[in-house]
Amino acid sequence: MSIEDKDELAQEFAEFGYRETSDPNDADRRNFYKVEKWDAAELHIEALIHASNDLECARRSSPAKRTADRAVAIRYAKASAS
Repeated sequence: MSIEDKDELAQEFAEFGYRETSDPNDADRRNFYKVEKWDAAELHIEALIHASNDLECARRSSPAKRTADRAVAIRYAKASAS
């Protein structure tokens, strides 16, 4: 991500504060925290559950789950610009 893009996003955050999106490409471009639903083999993303610039909101959107007596890891990852 270029310096100009980072400056633009910083200015937008200062002006608007909390931002959320349902578009995975927009989440990547804005470097948002994403909560994604993965398939059972953890090879493919099935759905974008939440994407915003607030980590606490991302944590609240995905409660811990247990499946067949096995804890399922919840991943909070800052979207990386590709």
